Amino acid sequence: MRETFRASMGFLHTWSGILASALLFAIFWMGTLSVFEKEIDQWKIPETRLPAPPQNISYDLFVPKVVDLAGGSTTYLYFRRPDARNPSLKSYYFDTKTEEYERATFNPVTGEQIETTDSLAGTGIIFPFHFSLHLRWNNVGYWLVGFAGMSMLVVIVSGIFIHRKIVQDFFTFRSTKKARRLTLDLHNMTSLTALPFHFLFALTGLLIFASIYLPLGVKSVAGDDEQGLYQEIYGSKQLTPANEPGELVSLDAMVAEARRLWTENGGYAGPPDNVRVSNVGDKNATVFVRNSFPSGRVAMNQNVTSFNGSTGEVIHNHVPSGTMATFSWLEGFHFVQFGHWPLRWRYFVAGLAGCAMMSTGLIFWVQARIKKGAVD
Repeated sequence: MRETFRASMGFLHTWSGILASALLFAIFWMGTLSVFEKEIDQWKIPETRLPAPPQNISYDLFVPKVVDLAGGSTTYLYFRRPDARNPSLKSYYFDTKTEEYERATFNPVTGEQIETTDSLAGTGIIFPFHFSLHLRWNNVGYWLVGFAGMSMLVVIVSGIFIHRKIVQDFFTFRSTKKARRLTLDLHNMTSLTALPFHFLFALTGLLIFASIYLPLGVKSVAGDDEQGLYQEIYGSKQLTPANEPGELVSLDAMVAEARRLWTENGGYAGPPDNVRVSNVGDKNATVFVRNSFPSGRVAMNQNVTSFNGSTGEVIHNHVPSGTMATFSWLEGFHFVQFGHWPLRWRYFVAGLAGCAMMSTGLIFWVQARIKKGAVD
């Protein structure tokens, strides 16, 4: 009975790995590079290599600059606060001249716009490939990555069952043996080196995009108001446009108020990492002050405060539930945006181990097929 079970696990391990190994290798390789996506950005776009920025940024200084770039008016503004890993201030806006969303980069100290090298670099190429393969049609890329992630979980769990001496396998490396045995030893070692990381990478990747993989579950809760559900979960509640003109008041004052509220709630009290304004120029413009990637924490999306952009009045101050706080930690574990260099390098090594695990597993299977005469 036990041997039959191990044989079935071996079959599941082999074919789950074979069907997804090449795809998993590409996803893991890009995910490994994504650990240093911002550093790759600076390498590919040298104009953004600036000294460490100040803690507090005056967004009011940049609003008129971006509005001017947008043709004198715009309906959307977004500012990403610079930090040690990304020292330039990035702004995204809706350009009324081209009727497209554009990006501008500024020196946060001098306020001058930076003309950057035309490169998508790590943030625009490597990171999106990791979770979507750049295949956006009908979310096909997300589904392929989801298939690979589920296969990864099957491979890991079945792999644990087929090893009789899992601890011994970790310490076994027979460098003098033939290539096939050497490949198997490398596969076992790299599989076990970062086993908990690999399991959590796959699991959290599936959880992050669960709304895509389980759309009926979302619909059963939200009905026809999916947008309202996400606003409730993530705290991004916004006003309905009044279709009346309105002036945008000080963003800096709203940022200060948001930080005061966060401190009162016992949350993160540091500066927000992004400020977004929707329906700019409308009486009911909404300003979102959010701290999605706190540098000193693993958890993401902890603090969001929404304001009426014309009055500065607080619309909603989001305090995440216990369930959402747990999910935010799992999400942050996967995205690796926290500023902890030793841990980031461990992620990088774990990612390389995953790439080695998949490649050696595939090579071993091919070698076994050759030995059996199944391949010429």
